[in-house]
Amino acid sequence: MNYKLLFLLLTLFLNFNIFSKNVLADDDYTFYIPFQIPTTTDDFIKRILGVLIYLVPIIALFVIMYGSSLFITSKGNPEQIEKAKNIITWAIIGVIAVLLAYSIKTLIVKFFTG
Repeated sequence: MNYKLLFLLLTLFLNFNIFSKNVLADDDYTFYIPFQIPTTTDDFIKRILGVLIYLVPIIALFVIMYGSSLFITSKGNPEQIEKAKNIITWAIIGVIAVLLAYSIKTLIVKFFTG
């Protein structure tokens, strides 16, 4: 597998939300600098959650695969089975927590901005 291509595609996928700008704005034709320091708390939260919303499910997928491999190779060992179940459970809880944080942030912003 070509790791350079995989790294490039993964980097582009993870940074898509950071580099994207709403192109349908009416009169706002300012240049968007992707690594500009956010000036408001809302911008800061948007950037962090924008990256996490893409990054956490990918990491969780690998953690779930790791937990599944522990479960498969446990050979009936109850401690190993319990460890694998905990890993998978906490990976799913992590994804749900990030999705809830993103949803709550969106609801709060829409509630206060209209």
